[in-house]
Amino acid sequence: MSGRDLQRCAFDPSPSPEERASLGEWLDRAERLPPVERAALRLHLEGHSIDEIARRLETSRATAWKRLHAGQERLKRTEGRHATAMGGQRRDRRA
Repeated sequence: MSGRDLQRCAFDPSPSPEERASLGEWLDRAERLPPVERAALRLHLEGHSIDEIARRLETSRATAWKRLHAGQERLKRTEGRHATAMGGQRRDRRA
């Protein structure tokens, strides 16, 4: 689930059952992120700029970006493992 899909699904008053399931799985994986990465990702999904994220996390802009990027990458990696564990195919984004 992409960030845009997640935002739309999270704020949609009537997501489909598939969207709800996908959002629930994503939230479960997000809960396992280190707290600083989870906080940066949450603020980003709420629409905050990287400068606002840095200010709210009381860190530099570079560190805020690093935490956001690390959280996004960790979620991408766990998405592939989750799909494989659920019997699906792991997506290769390089193709």
